[in-house]
Formats: sequence, structure tokens, C-alpha cells
Amino acid sequence: MASAVVAFAWVRRVFRGPVLAGAVALLACLPAPAIHAVRLMNRDAPVVAALPSMRAYRMLLEPTLRGDAALVASPNELVLSAPAGSTGFLTLGSRTLAAGRSDLPRALVAGGVAPVVEELTFTASVERDGVYFALLEVGRLVVQITSWGLLAMLPRQDGQLQSNDVSLESVSGAWHTWVVRAKDGRLSLSRDGREVFSTAHAGELRPISIGATRTDREHGGRMRLRSFEYRRTLR
Repeated sequence: MASAVVAFAWVRRVFRGPVLAGAVALLACLPAPAIHAVRLMNRDAPVVAALPSMRAYRMLLEPTLRGDAALVASPNELVLSAPAGSTGFLTLGSRTLAAGRSDLPRALVAGGVAPVVEELTFTASVERDGVYFALLEVGRLVVQITSWGLLAMLPRQDGQLQSNDVSLESVSGAWHTWVVRAKDGRLSLSRDGREVFSTAHAGELRPISIGATRTDREHGGRMRLRSFEYRRTLR
């Protein structure tokens, strides 16, 4: 009967049709077909993990602070400081999406080779103390903020590291919205609605980290984070 309640509530919310809602509720009286029916109807529903407040960052993000790195949280922003020789970054929790979502297709909440579209969106500003400040790491891709724009690094098939310079106007402390998207074997990075880098990409976007993941003396600075959202949909 619990499955019936779930199905009925979902259909009423989406379709607002008592006839259709009643049919699904009757189907849900049979436990095994019910959950599959609800998952099928939710096939096009996105799974979204977003922070309601920056102070609640631990709902989604796991901090790593080493050396003199520090993290200060307020309702409106996170301030992540990582001087040269320190690492300070935030990683999307690996179990964030799966918790409590039995109403969605397994391929949507579980990892693996499912045909999904993944999207990371965050709004941040970066102030560099050195030549570089690591903006994000997704999978094997590392993107760093530089004086000339971005440095995108990705291992090639032969194991050698390939570096790609992206010329962008870079103003220390300016706020930008970044979007990383993985779809159909491609990974793209956009800033403020403009695509600035793309590459072939196989597998999942995760693991996902933002912030200073490098410890050498040429790295260092601060990141301020105003919003963070991870979205996953079936293709």
C-alpha cells in the first residue's frame, strides 16, 4: 500500500488527473509492478542535487583541507582559501543521488555505463596568489585558472598529459557561472553561457571536485562559492 501512495502522489503532482492517478494507485497495490511503473513514468525526470544554503554544504560536498587551507561557511557563500603548498577543495559525495530514491530508474541514480547526461553548474569567483588556481577536476580532466584564461589538462591514450590553453578575459575576483556537461561521448565547459572548451569523454563525469587540488608553489589563492548544482538525466 505504501507503493500505492507514492504512485498516487506522484501522478497527482505531475498530471493532476484523478482518473490517471487512480489507475496508477491501483497498479501500485501490486508491489513489484508498482515500483517499475513509477520508475518508468519518472524516466524523463532529472535527479538534481543542489545546496539550499552554502552553510549546508555538507549535505552534498566533502571538504579536503591540508596545510594552511581553510573553509569558512555563511548562508550565502563558501570561502575556500588555499595558500601555496596547501590543498583545499570540495568533492561531490559519491552517495548523494542514490539516497532514498527508489522511485527513479536504477540507471539514473547508480553509476556505470548507463546512457545519462550529467551537468555540473556552480557560481564562483577566484583570486589567484600564484600563476595557477585549480578550478575543478571532473573525471580525469583538470581545469585551472591562469593569468591568460584557462589551462585544461587531460591524459592522452599514451598516458602523456595533454595541456590546452584557453584564452579568456580573466579578472581576479569576478563572479562567473560555470557549467560542465557530459553527453554523447563529449565533455564541454561553459562560462556564463558560452562554451569555452570541449573534448572527447568516455564514462561518467564523476568524481567531481572544485577548488585547489594542487600543492606546488605556483598554485594558491581563494575561491568563493555562491551556488552548486549537479543534475543527471537519462538520455
